Amino acid sequence: MLWLSLVFAFEYLKHSPRFSAVIHPGATVCLFRNLTGHPCPTCGSTRMLTALLQGHLLESFLYNPFMFITGMVVVVLLLLRVGFSRVIYREVSPGIRRFFLAVLLLLFLLNWFYLLCCSGL
Repeated sequence: MLWLSLVFAFEYLKHSPRFSAVIHPGATVCLFRNLTGHPCPTCGSTRMLTALLQGHLLESFLYNPFMFITGMVVVVLLLLRVGFSRVIYREVSPGIRRFFLAVLLLLFLLNWFYLLCCSGL
């Protein structure tokens, strides 16, 4: 929660006329990007959330597809849990669990490749 507060404070100050001269225009809250010059796997998530809240679904998706889909799944699961008192839980074998984790890791890495090569962040 603290990190989220810091991100919103940074974004507010970055666009504030009073502080915009102090903060470098290319500055980000991403430590990985500040150190390497390349986007991290979650870069674009703040812009994704901002675009989503403004109703720009495609733009939001293009900022970070993996985080967009992950966020949508989390929202649906929370709505099911809070709104309908339902929990989706399925016990699976260790082999199937490893398979799904491998697929998630592959999707995560493909998303990072997209951010590095194609997104223009």
